Amino acid sequence: MYSDFPLREKLNIEIVPVFNVQAASTLRVHSVGSSMLCKNVPLYLSIRAACPSTQMLIFVYPHNITQEDFLPDTNTSEKEEHLINIIANYRPPSNLGYGIPTSSNIYNADPSLPRPNDDFKISKKSGQLKQCKDANSRSKCGCTEAMIMTDDSRYSDCKMRALKMEQPAILNVSLLLMAEYGVEEIPEYYAVKIYDVNNRYIHIKYEDDSQQSVFLQLLESDSRFKSAIGRFYKPDQIVISMEGTGLYHLRAELMPNLSFCPLSTEFQVYVVPVHLQYPVNFLLNFLIALLLGAVLFFVALWYILKHVPQTSI
Repeated sequence: MYSDFPLREKLNIEIVPVFNVQAASTLRVHSVGSSMLCKNVPLYLSIRAACPSTQMLIFVYPHNITQEDFLPDTNTSEKEEHLINIIANYRPPSNLGYGIPTSSNIYNADPSLPRPNDDFKISKKSGQLKQCKDANSRSKCGCTEAMIMTDDSRYSDCKMRALKMEQPAILNVSLLLMAEYGVEEIPEYYAVKIYDVNNRYIHIKYEDDSQQSVFLQLLESDSRFKSAIGRFYKPDQIVISMEGTGLYHLRAELMPNLSFCPLSTEFQVYVVPVHLQYPVNFLLNFLIALLLGAVLFFVALWYILKHVPQTSI
């Protein structure tokens, strides 16, 4: 702090916030003898430890896929094979069965069309429209391009496309941090928690188990901490295995109090069954037809030998 007089004084103030907790405070500094009219001149300083508005967590899609590629009719032929169009009023499978959806999220919503896999009572009660709640058709939902591109579950009604992977899907998670001065890698001391927002089972592992940080190893050894907030992983070594098919809507969250920001991001993967390529599919169909033909032949031969009377010559 300086004054406009020849005899200036400098005041250094060091403020240490509580471990990455957002807070605000006001500091009052009294300057004695700095005015001829007042014995004591106060100076108020407002201090705030908060999350920068530009800081966010980013998931990097493979195959150079960007958010703009999720818009309809905007991707090139090279990216087409890595994307899939979601059917209208789609809901992911649940742990009860592939045809028994229980998720509250509806994807590519269209109120004018029927909902698929809506045969069971638990499925009829689940699934709530959000952006299309008061609309009677898709065009009345008011979905913007930003809503169609985002993976945020709040705008699942507007989501039309997703990343496509073949079963069993193995995804190497790549996360970056959008900071004040650009995109950068996530610091090593950060820890990430990943789960499916529709409660689908996923298996998470490391590329190399020896790469787990000492900080996370200490947390893993404390059963009380692990049971309270779940398991966290080192952000640059995460591999997700998805054994089922259909849409996986994943959410990554940073461990609380490691940053001023409650950072999180969401991303979606649609797993499709593996389609055998030619000539494997042709040979497989031929063998199945040959086996069925052989079974029918022996059944007919057995019937003839048992039921058709033999004529003696």
